[in-house]
Amino acid sequence: MSLRKFAVVFFSFIISFPTYSQRVETIPQLKERNLGGPRLGLTYVHGNGELFKTMKKNKMDRLVSQFGWHFEYQVSPTAAQGPSFVVQFIPLFGGVEYGKIVPSLTTAFGIRFLN
Repeated sequence: MSLRKFAVVFFSFIISFPTYSQRVETIPQLKERNLGGPRLGLTYVHGNGELFKTMKKNKMDRLVSQFGWHFEYQVSPTAAQGPSFVVQFIPLFGGVEYGKIVPSLTTAFGIRFLN
């Protein structure tokens, strides 16, 4: 290889480094939201199955109140271009009006789309 060709290749190589080093990798920005709060509800037991018989045996009626706390966390892109990931954890207690404590626990994972 002649000196001239070597110089052209060498300087082309040197000049390309600053261009490559100016490239910026973008990391997607995410926002987190806490959507938790208190929850109140009612549960109605339909029919005359085993659950209803067990409730009658424990001196409880078909309608049971529930209260607890809903822990919900949502992670979504700040640019609002994609779906959000949702994690929910809901501990509830019911049957207080009957002098009983009936615990309930729900865990859910999901995806919410823009529309």
